[in-house]
Amino acid sequence: MKSTFSHIFFAVGFATLTSCFADSKSEFAQFPPVNKNQQTQEKQSPSTLPSTSNSSSKYTTADAIADLRKMGEGDTMFQHSTPRGKMYHHKHYFLSYSEKDEQPEWVSYELTYEEVSEKSVKKEDYFNEDPIIETGSATYADYSGTGYDRGHMAPSADFRFDKDAQYECYYMSNMSPQLHSFNAGMWNDLEAVTRYWARLYGKVYVVSGPLLTGKEQKLTKQKGGRNIRTRVSIPTHHFKVVFDYSSKTHPKMIAFLMPNENNVKGKIMDYAMTVRELEQKTNIDFFKNMPRETQDYLETYMKKSEWKTYDN
Repeated sequence: MKSTFSHIFFAVGFATLTSCFADSKSEFAQFPPVNKNQQTQEKQSPSTLPSTSNSSSKYTTADAIADLRKMGEGDTMFQHSTPRGKMYHHKHYFLSYSEKDEQPEWVSYELTYEEVSEKSVKKEDYFNEDPIIETGSATYADYSGTGYDRGHMAPSADFRFDKDAQYECYYMSNMSPQLHSFNAGMWNDLEAVTRYWARLYGKVYVVSGPLLTGKEQKLTKQKGGRNIRTRVSIPTHHFKVVFDYSSKTHPKMIAFLMPNENNVKGKIMDYAMTVRELEQKTNIDFFKNMPRETQDYLETYMKKSEWKTYDN
């Protein structure tokens, strides 16, 4: 597990996000600046989470916070169901790998302020088969000539803090087919705002993956004048879940489901939904080891205005 799990978040002396990334000055330019007073207010302001129709009216935010504290923190604290795959874990992230789709069912990890602030490791940009996948992961060649990107579910830019982490995120088990304009467009924007939230809130828990239903077409490439179909499924959508559990007064969750299409229209928040809604679409039980009342309380609530982006 990551050695940074127990790190405490300190927001000291950073007036804006852009001042922290000498090699990526424009990445967060569109987001509201992070300042010390704002971060302090985020941690101290009382929660206004309402009760929902799916949660007990007697269960409060204080109850949710107490239950989360009992669980602790870090990657090992949160697990998800694996209806199509088998769970594996690397040093810096967990994943469920679907052999029938030759890609991750989901990839999950904790992302901290310190990690997104650290850019000392050079981008790996070299794809490798994953040695721990018992059935063998997809290969680099599976994507060649198909017209699809090898889309990271745990993005490279989230793992520039450690050489091993950067190497691990280039395993083919972390890849899912994405059209280039989607991968470099709306999906890339969502990845960037997730890093912004890690800086703003101190740490967030992230789950990303493809929407897999069993009805997907397979990647096809040409070789010697023949069309060769691979075992890699082409998802119609990709999802991301972000859980801000750093604040001890106001934990919150948000989920996104975006179409894997060229020229995706709209804004990031147009694709936001509750985690419970995403569960119904993916058939994945996120945070399955969290107490059921806590799940019902957090997964059925989402207020866009509480998640600061350039959209709002």
